[in-house]
Amino acid sequence: MEKETLHIKIYRATDTFLYLPVYIAEDLKIMKTILEEAYKEYIFEVDFITTKNKGDEGAISEMLEKTDENTIAIAIGSPVAFLNSKEKKFEDVKIVGAIINKLTFWALARDNHSNDIKNTAQQKKIEEIAAFEDYFENIIYPNREYVTAHYLGKKIETEAKIANSFHVEFGAEIDNTTDKNKVVVLTADIVSLSTAMSNSPYRFKINYSFPKKQGEFLTTGIITSKLSCERFPGIIEKIIDSIQMSVAVFYTSRTTAINNCIKVVERLGRTNDITDDSIGKIVDLMYDEEFYPKHDLRVTRESWGEAVKAFLPETTTENANAWFIDYVNNDFVLKSTTKRLSIDLDAPRNTAPCKQYTNGGCPENKVVKMQLEETKEKYKNLQGKIKLLWAVLSIMILAIGTIIASLCSDSINKWVTVVASVVGIVTFGFGCWKFIIKQKHSNEERQSN
Repeated sequence: MEKETLHIKIYRATDTFLYLPVYIAEDLKIMKTILEEAYKEYIFEVDFITTKNKGDEGAISEMLEKTDENTIAIAIGSPVAFLNSKEKKFEDVKIVGAIINKLTFWALARDNHSNDIKNTAQQKKIEEIAAFEDYFENIIYPNREYVTAHYLGKKIETEAKIANSFHVEFGAEIDNTTDKNKVVVLTADIVSLSTAMSNSPYRFKINYSFPKKQGEFLTTGIITSKLSCERFPGIIEKIIDSIQMSVAVFYTSRTTAINNCIKVVERLGRTNDITDDSIGKIVDLMYDEEFYPKHDLRVTRESWGEAVKAFLPETTTENANAWFIDYVNNDFVLKSTTKRLSIDLDAPRNTAPCKQYTNGGCPENKVVKMQLEETKEKYKNLQGKIKLLWAVLSIMILAIGTIIASLCSDSINKWVTVVASVVGIVTFGFGCWKFIIKQKHSNEERQSN
């Protein structure tokens, strides 16, 4: 029987380090491996695409456009973006997971633009947004295409009563500071952030870290269509599983994280201005801020409610809860991959890169490998108990058949003996056949290793 081909298309809103687990899933073929192990009746064609349209809304729009009976499309981006669209088809959107449930934004200032703040704002981090008023006259933040970033920039501008604001493309915030004095920059672009802090002559420093000071906020979600949720619920669950496993690889293998950061730099065409030192600082910042949920990609009511309020600041709590029910589907993240494998994400990170993904982990990842070996050992023990059960069952059937036969007449005795013998022999034979097949597979695995 010919296998059916299913296309999985993952659309990223942009190329950014924030989506690092998605790049890891692509690089190590984690998603394809997990899907093929779970659904052998399909051939999976998995493609990772950075959307041609700009921003989160473009990724969601392409995801919906490409979804059909043979294609499961996923968008990676800010879920509030689709609320900005007037297209009715955006009612078909479902948020099925959260990759980042924190505000991954930072406010930075440079320390040589004005003598009067060099020893104030730069020597002491600002604890409250309102305190920005005492130091800054200008603020630069992303334009309206990036809903959450624009909302935060507007929030700082209003609360700190900053006189002038400038709205630019995502990633261009720091580059636009050269001709402005007393300026603060809001950015989520950790590529530019790390470069500005390590290589820039202006010596930028972080004044306010939103991930550490703010609560839950759904910044980056896993978004798909209602149609895909209804038609392929099990496959959607495995897709989320693979992203969760990629998060586990990120936390347990620093070298793999750095290697994939380098690939993002190459995609951005910035190999000349982003150094290895900058990349190392980026990864360490991501570890320090704990960007990604370690054990559960579930969308919480709080994180989605805050995201909705960012888009509609006047929204009441009741309305935010209504949005949660309408657009969130947590059915696919009830079981955590990392919990099932008991991966210790707080253990010392492995320095070896993961070159490939096999059987739920990277061979070079000692933490994942150790847990997988433990799981395999438990499975082998279970298989041994099953074999013993087959043998005992075979003997019991033969014994019971013999006892019954001895209590019956000669004619019945004959037939009962025959039937009991046949059943016992078949049962015992089946157990032996399973044992031989298992041994054959074990020998093949050892030879391949």
